[in-house]
Formats: sequence, structure tokens, C-alpha cells
Amino acid sequence: MAILETDVFLSRLFAVEGVRMTAPPRVSFNNDIGGYELRGLVVSVGGPLGSSA
Repeated sequence: MAILETDVFLSRLFAVEGVRMTAPPRVSFNNDIGGYELRGLVVSVGGPLGSSA
């Protein structure tokens, strides 16, 4: 269920105009929780890099 919820959230987030990923996440598996962790994902809002928009 959590993977589906995450997919829906990220799909809708990145569908918003001007929202983009500027640094990809590091993905690892955490045995303690039995799930994946995403770290270091950087999201930016606004125009393209170097733009003042």
C-alpha cells in the first residue's frame, strides 16, 4: 500500500508545472523496516535552471 501511495504522490507532484527533480535520490533497502528508503532527493519549483522565472 505504501508503494502505491508514494507512486501516486510523486506522480502528481511532478505533474505540477515548474516542479522538477534536480538531484536524484539514493535508494537503499532498510532491513529493520522491511522497506526502501529514499534519501537526498532534491525538488525545485520554478523555471529552468539558471532562469530568473
